[in-house]
Amino acid sequence: MEIFEKIIAILKLPFRFIFTIAFILGLVLFLPESIITQLQLTEFKTEYGKFIGIVFLISAGYLAVSLIIYFWNKIRIKIANKNFKKNIVEVLNSLTLKD
Repeated sequence: MEIFEKIIAILKLPFRFIFTIAFILGLVLFLPESIITQLQLTEFKTEYGKFIGIVFLISAGYLAVSLIIYFWNKIRIKIANKNFKKNIVEVLNSLTLKD
């Protein structure tokens, strides 16, 4: 149960923080070895490489899903507003002087 609580706590982190983690881990994974050596991250990459990859995939997946949900909600709200405005115009046009 404790691990699920930790996962939920991580998912509540701000979007910027998760993006920063994914970005930095992506750099560590995909930068050329010469730059990794200059940054003195070679030992860190070899020691924690398997965790870096897993955390990168999870954080990148979380970001992708968050972005998809964000844009889906934006599109859905825009369509709902358009339909609402269309319905208001139809209702107003159908009103008579007695209404």
